Amino acid sequence: MVIGRWGLLGSFLAFSIGLKAQCSWTEGTPNTYTDSVKKVETRFFNQIQVIAANPCKQGGIVFTGSSSIRLWKNIESSFPDLPVCNTGFGGSTLPELLKYLPELILNHKPKGLVIYCGENDISLPYSTVSDVVGQFKLLFDTLNFHLPSIPVWFISVKPSLLSRHFLEKQNCVNNEIKSILTTDKTQRWEFVDVRSPMLNEEGEPRPDLFLRDGLHMNENGYKIWQEQLQTLIYPKWEKR
Repeated sequence: MVIGRWGLLGSFLAFSIGLKAQCSWTEGTPNTYTDSVKKVETRFFNQIQVIAANPCKQGGIVFTGSSSIRLWKNIESSFPDLPVCNTGFGGSTLPELLKYLPELILNHKPKGLVIYCGENDISLPYSTVSDVVGQFKLLFDTLNFHLPSIPVWFISVKPSLLSRHFLEKQNCVNNEIKSILTTDKTQRWEFVDVRSPMLNEEGEPRPDLFLRDGLHMNENGYKIWQEQLQTLIYPKWEKR
């Protein structure tokens, strides 16, 4: 048994080291990211109040996070057999999502949760990979405490034409978050890879997936998200 445990630990360490070795992003100045976000973390207060005043039906699947979720206008028809509800807000960051967890997630008493957040964090030039992953870990631990039994699908940070220069930083963050979720003993969390199908053969963001702003997705982009999520959500939802 001892050998088995050490073997498992060794495999995990090798896997983690392998993921970190793939990261060639040069870090910026630490300890400025969360302080800067906190200075403006009330900027979406009005949006949050609207969401709180229109609660989701309890027992459904809450989709929450930044503008890629907020702008998914046909989310109900994308998942016609599922009780989905959209609480996405603004250009949110992970610290802001944490601040408003009751209004966005907890008060709706969901039986499933889909999260997309982190893209705006990465695009802050002064945030580091460790900063962003640290905030994700805080979100991970907080949700495990408050919602210990529901499935959670975390969507990878997507590439975009506008944030092309952050592709490697996105890759580093995605790999570290995937490592955390892959080793989650409860197996409640799943990492949803939307990054890979949104890149072309040269590893560049596909122009056909975005609106004219080069950041937000068109129907083609959301189709990829829909397909990736359906593959993972339906099996778990049907077994609940």
